[in-house]
Amino acid sequence: LGQRVRTILDAKRGSGKHKIQWDGRNDNGQSVATGVYIYRMKTENDGTGSGQEFIKSRKMLLIR
Repeated sequence: LGQRVRTILDAKRGSGKHKIQWDGRNDNGQSVATGVYIYRMKTENDGTGSGQEFIKSRKMLLIR
């Protein structure tokens, strides 16, 4: 429990709306089991120099 399954995106993106999809696979390309997963999103506002960050975690149900 509590292990990282996959990092989807770890890169800087410009401001605006972005869409990220998970294919239900781990970092090794293996399909993961049906279950509840927690995803975490973190953004940093580097453009203003304020150093503010936004972190949000939510539950997701993966059904195969």
